[in-house]
Amino acid sequence: MADMVDMENAKRANALRAILGVMLDTVKEMGAQGAPSGVMYAAVCGRMNLNQFNAVMGALESAGKVRKEGFVYYFVADL
Repeated sequence: MADMVDMENAKRANALRAILGVMLDTVKEMGAQGAPSGVMYAAVCGRMNLNQFNAVMGALESAGKVRKEGFVYYFVADL
């Protein structure tokens, strides 16, 4: 039973890493103009709710990968 729980947790962790990666890549691809949060959410709203979207983007912001100005996300260059 514990092995099944560990497998499920690993699947969830891998899915979360994939989501974070896609969202970060999207912001990075938008370059200097930034990625409008409303457009980004519209693209994923069938797969996650607004609270989940805000949690994902908040995690990227807390990790220092993106910064938010108003309703636009900007990639923070890796140094």
